Amino acid sequence: MLRSIASVALLAMSVTAASAQNPQAPDADRRQIVPFLGSTYIFRNAPVSDIRFEADIQPNLVVRQNFSDKLVIEDSLDGRPRFAFSISGSPRVRLRMIEADSAPVRTPSYMPKGTVTGLFFRGLSEKRVGIWAGMLTVGHHSNGQDGCLFTTDVKETDADGKSSCVGTPDLRRINKIDGSFSTNFVKLGGRYRRELLTRISKDEQIGRRAITVAFDFQQHFHTDPRIEPFYGTRRAEASFNFATRAPKICRSRLSAGATLMYVGTRPDTVRASAVQLDAACTFTNEGGWGFFVRWYGGQDYYNLGFAETIKRLQFGIHYEQDGFLRFVTQQLKAELDQRKRRRLAQ
Repeated sequence: MLRSIASVALLAMSVTAASAQNPQAPDADRRQIVPFLGSTYIFRNAPVSDIRFEADIQPNLVVRQNFSDKLVIEDSLDGRPRFAFSISGSPRVRLRMIEADSAPVRTPSYMPKGTVTGLFFRGLSEKRVGIWAGMLTVGHHSNGQDGCLFTTDVKETDADGKSSCVGTPDLRRINKIDGSFSTNFVKLGGRYRRELLTRISKDEQIGRRAITVAFDFQQHFHTDPRIEPFYGTRRAEASFNFATRAPKICRSRLSAGATLMYVGTRPDTVRASAVQLDAACTFTNEGGWGFFVRWYGGQDYYNLGFAETIKRLQFGIHYEQDGFLRFVTQQLKAELDQRKRRRLAQ
């Protein structure tokens, strides 16, 4: 099953990824770089529990963007801000395979979303660039089940044939077999990244180190009425991340970060905040695959686990579409575009 999940993730990533033979060559076509989008993760937990493995499959399918991997030096590093945007969607899915008969994947989280990102690039010097971003995301989170939330609930049908679950809520008796979970959300966020550049030829520069700070505010709406009294409909988070290059192994990115999350309304069994510490190594610019390790402590993020607090060390593989930007001269950009047109014409 793990092999099949990894294959699905790889297939999804191939929609937005491109390969290259030499990522340092000026005319290499790298995978599509879109700053600040989420990554895909497939991982194990420690200490070992009844969870065999987890997957957070998040391919970011870019609908439209007005910038490429190679930004023009004369337009982007001249001290004037340059506006860019990206519109993307993701059929995000979270999975947990349980240690039980037939190793089931219990109540997967279906989390489709659409994101609009506005970015301002501004060259602070020949070796530094600042990137400001505003992000608006609209999404849905459900588990595709139609059972009652609590095992003590009873389904009743009214005169119009509409059924509903009634009973006294008991968070110790959540139905984790086919209990229903559903909510929708709007997320508004901001990002700032300062990226240091290095010159790899007379016509090209590329990022080599970056510091990123981020914040998000999340408002949920149309939440299942049985869940809403116990689930935070207003949430917030702030994060810090440092990234660099490690030429021998993490040739694309070596990053480490910390995130603090406020979960809002919650059961007494859950803390008001959650903390995440993570580190990731992305091997090459061609694929975006690598290894990661993460420590998470706080409210369980997996649909029907919202009444539980977890503390876990997680490790596995990841795929990211974020990455260091590349800047080329106007002359080189024109040459690269001409080569591309010739290849397409052949």
